[in-house]
Amino acid sequence: MGRQTETGQAEAAARVAALRKALQESSGGGAVRLLAQLLTAEETAELLGLDLGTVRNMTYRRELPCVKIGPRGVRYRLLDLLVWIEERSRPAL
Repeated sequence: MGRQTETGQAEAAARVAALRKALQESSGGGAVRLLAQLLTAEETAELLGLDLGTVRNMTYRRELPCVKIGPRGVRYRLLDLLVWIEERSRPAL
């Protein structure tokens, strides 16, 4: 099972790299800025469909990717959240 996880992570990383490259090569400068946008915990909770407390707990447990912007400030990069969602997606049976 470990091999499948590594393969899935490698595939997700490859998709993200391809997406970044395609956006940078195209006239997608606005799209790159959108994907690099930093979200607050409230915006992240809304995006993920979770309670604010759940997002904060997951951040504390280091389950969600985040960006520290100060001693107590935390933001969430949209692209990192999309990758996080993709890594946890499972195909329908």
